[in-house]
Amino acid sequence: MELRLNFALEGFRLLKARPKLLLFWGLVCLFGYGICALLLVAIVGPHHGDILAFNKKQDDVALALLIAGRIFTALAACTPVYLITSTVLICAICRASLEAGDDRLGYLRFGLTELRVLAVQAATFGLSVGLFWAVAIAWSILGLPVQFTPIGIFIAFLAVAWLRLRLSLNAVQSFATRRVDIFGSFQLTRGRSIALLGGYLLAFGLSMIVSYLSEAAIDGVTLLAFGQQQANIPLNLTSLDAFLTPPRVVILVLWLGLAWPQTTAIIHGAPVAAYRDIAGIKP
Repeated sequence: MELRLNFALEGFRLLKARPKLLLFWGLVCLFGYGICALLLVAIVGPHHGDILAFNKKQDDVALALLIAGRIFTALAACTPVYLITSTVLICAICRASLEAGDDRLGYLRFGLTELRVLAVQAATFGLSVGLFWAVAIAWSILGLPVQFTPIGIFIAFLAVAWLRLRLSLNAVQSFATRRVDIFGSFQLTRGRSIALLGGYLLAFGLSMIVSYLSEAAIDGVTLLAFGQQQANIPLNLTSLDAFLTPPRVVILVLWLGLAWPQTTAIIHGAPVAAYRDIAGIKP
């Protein structure tokens, strides 16, 4: 069926129709993504001084390996939490958009459906990382001067962006068909890449506007509560104790609990509505 560009507005439609979803999805964002933030600070934070030192002596291989190891450890710890959190939210958005079932608890569940979508999410993530490194390694084999490295990285990112665009409907397709389908999205997106890209860019732009407005609102809260805007409140990432000051806790809670569920609904709602239009499912 014809793909209308207004699929990018699905997140707004869902939250306008059921404002209470913001509360439930905000709690999930705060819990799941909050754990990710705390893990990053706990694992990488103690090496903040090493990172600053590396900026002044970038030829220190041992220091570079130490920093890279800590960052890799942090990402390895955060990735499962991030994937599980995003999967729960994606499935909730799918239920809100595709089904007319009970909306108690904001359509949040965790069962076989979430496990199927989680498998698809994990596979998509693995394919994206694998493609990036495959392109990067192929570029390095060409033996071009180091000045051309940014071009190779840019090409690798473009390759991943193309893959993610073609696989962008696999999560919602797996939800709707009740089976793991990683590559079926290629068929659904064939001939629709430009329309999908336009809608996704529109959704991203709308999410940036929401983020900007949220930042202004949070600035107002911190100004009233602490006499300072966010930018002027000290940010110490060296440890959890140093990071979790009262102002920073308030900022973290407001961002994750208020802003992120809105941007999440916009970003993940777009492919759900796109699939609904393509599959001819009535909302």
